[in-house]
Amino acid sequence: MPPPSTASLTPVQPSDLRKDDRVRVEWPSTEKFDGTVTDTTTRLEGTGKSVKSVGGAQVIYDDGCKNWHFDGDAFTVWRLSAAAAPTAFE
Repeated sequence: MPPPSTASLTPVQPSDLRKDDRVRVEWPSTEKFDGTVTDTTTRLEGTGKSVKSVGGAQVIYDDGCKNWHFDGDAFTVWRLSAAAAPTAFE
């Protein structure tokens, strides 16, 4: 069965994600991978008066790889429906 389409979905920032959300992430190479959010955090970026907080989410992909994605990174993230979860996550 082909993966669900993201055509009707709006991309979201990693800071909008919550633990256990199912996501599809498009990497700069235009490859897309599905996974599950396992953690979220906020980090500080910048120096002096230009310090800002940036939200992020850790994704464990269906192939077992883990990666953090933060707002402003060169990735596109979509929140998928629960129906997109593989059997192991149901």
